[in-house]
Amino acid sequence: MPISKEEFEKSYSSDTLHDLPINVIQAFAEAMGYKVERKSLGGAKGPDLVIRNSKGEKVIVECEAGHDTGSAEERFGKWKGRIQRVQNPKAFIAIVNAPRRIRDSHKVKELGFTEDSFFVVPEVIYKEVVATILAKVLG
Repeated sequence: MPISKEEFEKSYSSDTLHDLPINVIQAFAEAMGYKVERKSLGGAKGPDLVIRNSKGEKVIVECEAGHDTGSAEERFGKWKGRIQRVQNPKAFIAIVNAPRRIRDSHKVKELGFTEDSFFVVPEVIYKEVVATILAKVLG
């Protein structure tokens, strides 16, 4: 029996598009022996993921899939507030729909990262590259 349009829209939301990459990255991190220190799904406040290695080094992961990201200025403002909630993050990974709008070295430095510790990953290929970035940053 087909489901109603309302039921379909309730089960297939922007949160679903947002949460799937977070859950996949969590699985990668845990399979690699890292600990997920914080996980914020849907509209929850805080970084989407904070992943920590055994030395206490942390990576913040923010996923913009399924969201209207607005301007780069708005995005960096949101990230700045979320980064401040994590003590001494070593790196930042942004999973985004339109990477060219995000990669601005001046703004990266304002967030407290260098070009080598700020990763912008297109949403369509995150599964192929995030494990490699985690291994590079967290060892």
